[in-house]
Amino acid sequence: MDDETLRRLSLSFSLIGILGLFLLSCFFKPLEVSPSEIDESLIGKTITTSGYVAKLRRHEDGHVFLKLENKSKIDVVIFANVARKNEAILKELKRGDAIKVTGKVVEYRDRLEIVASEIEVLVFKTSLKNLSHER
Repeated sequence: MDDETLRRLSLSFSLIGILGLFLLSCFFKPLEVSPSEIDESLIGKTITTSGYVAKLRRHEDGHVFLKLENKSKIDVVIFANVARKNEAILKELKRGDAIKVTGKVVEYRDRLEIVASEIEVLVFKTSLKNLSHER
């Protein structure tokens, strides 16, 4: 096989591989579960869950620690690198806000928690107050 043929084959297979990975990423969605369904069987898996912020603590290093509640509670860790990407959301976040979190389930100090990779606010608590006052 000459060099030109080998180069074309390599390029073709590389492009096919990249296209395949792109298509897989479009169809892959994390498992959606409620906090009460999170157990040891989900350790290491990426999941999406939602609930209300029951507790919120910001660390001086930029990390954010939440307790998410929806029938039961689960701790959520948002490391500084993810917190910086979601700075606008996290700046406004307060107890009682409804959020959706995607992240990996891990065990830390004999407790399950979610290491967040994505955060989405579903409803700010202050928005609910404003709606109830408008009626």
